[in-house]
Amino acid sequence: MQRLYKRRKAIFNICRFAVSIVGSYIVLSYGEPEGFLEIFREPGFGLQLTINTIGFFVLSLFISWLMNWQRPMVSKLKYGAMSWILLFLKGFLIPVTVLLILSYTYFYSFGKPFSLSTYSKVIFPISLLVIFVFVGFELILFGMYYSMVLARNARMLKLQRPALGNQSYREDDPDDTFGKFYKIELVERYAVGFDRHGEEHKLPYRTLKRVKELIGEDPRFFSTANWVVQYEGIMEFKNDSNSRALKIYLKPPLNGYLNLNKMYKKAFWKWYEASKNL
Repeated sequence: MQRLYKRRKAIFNICRFAVSIVGSYIVLSYGEPEGFLEIFREPGFGLQLTINTIGFFVLSLFISWLMNWQRPMVSKLKYGAMSWILLFLKGFLIPVTVLLILSYTYFYSFGKPFSLSTYSKVIFPISLLVIFVFVGFELILFGMYYSMVLARNARMLKLQRPALGNQSYREDDPDDTFGKFYKIELVERYAVGFDRHGEEHKLPYRTLKRVKELIGEDPRFFSTANWVVQYEGIMEFKNDSNSRALKIYLKPPLNGYLNLNKMYKKAFWKWYEASKNL
């Protein structure tokens, strides 16, 4: 998937460069009496076209970096006022500010006076249109990337369904309680319980919040924002020498361990000692 995304991004880089050339030509030739080929014979036009093209292309790369800076993962995507504010800053306000700085530098380098009123009549609208094209490229790339991730996740979930089986949890079934689960965590956006036999049970919750509400103050369980573990499922725990976090190893046939942040170690030890007497 990453290879396909990089290939598409390379194609979009070529498109950015082409737009940079066209945008530079329009900015320099607009209102000039010379024709399409005649203007290339004008002294200094080739140099100005090259400089403008490089400037637009560098601006496109900056916009690409800016739009990808702190880009949320698919699972973290949220839509709200802050999202629109960030899009406005990244896709308009900051690029326009950089454009004005580059334009002033360009005029100053060629010894021409920079008039904001004159600049805003012709050059700025054309340059703004070029910026919108660059931002549009990034939004299209975002759409491609997120659609590929969602398609991949859907395939992975489909492949994992046989492993999860058709087992489901019913809150109204007294014989089907959380007590049989040694560990509960999120798997592909669903809470999944792992029993003492290592079998996985898909629960009808997309977060652990509802699970923890149903468990309530049950002293058999210790929970964090990422997982829930039962005392009977713990084999041992050790300090991580690198991070000072706690590694909680589970009884076979469950594999691996759970990471516990060092800030919660004291609460875990207190709970663990109290659970021994249950």
